[in-house]
Amino acid sequence: MVPEFEREEIREMIEGSYRIIYYIKPEQIDVLAVIHGSQQITEDYRPSSE
Repeated sequence: MVPEFEREEIREMIEGSYRIIYYIKPEQIDVLAVIHGSQQITEDYRPSSE
């Protein structure tokens, strides 16, 4: 779970210096962002409510 979003279906992977933020849906996985670790996550990456 990504602490900034507090939603179980939003997760992250760390690859080197990057955070890969992804959203788990029943039939697919959407990559929301690939962010360098020194950057802050903004509301732009939050998925819309479905």
